[in-house]
Amino acid sequence: MSNHPPRTLGAILYPDFELLDYYGPLEMFGTTGHGLKIVTVAETAGPVRSVQGPCTVADKSFADAPALDMLLLPGGIGTMEQLNNPAMLAFLQKRAASAEIVMSVCSGSAITVFHCSHPKSEARNPLTFGNLADDHHGASIHSKPP
Repeated sequence: MSNHPPRTLGAILYPDFELLDYYGPLEMFGTTGHGLKIVTVAETAGPVRSVQGPCTVADKSFADAPALDMLLLPGGIGTMEQLNNPAMLAFLQKRAASAEIVMSVCSGSAITVFHCSHPKSEARNPLTFGNLADDHHGASIHSKPP
């Protein structure tokens, strides 16, 4: 058993997120044991509807979220609206600055790469993000895995 306190993963929700992009990573992180606490976070606490219809409950709002060691942002059709959501962008920018790791899935990368000041931000889908990269210096776009 580790003497280190558990790390906290903030799993971010927004309307029309993609279920698989959210629950796939959470399934994997949930098997890591007691060294990781997962907290669901959204602009406001409560149910958040996925693009497929089912809701997921956000335990915490942006305003009352605890310190987060890691951030996870899923993709989904709602990503495009979140690119213009000042509350989402402010939350991610502030929290990314102190997070050890900022992760995103699919179109969620459009937000984390272009709006978070994290030193290792990069995207691997130029078909989705190529047009955005022109406007955001410092973003790294790759067409092949590392």
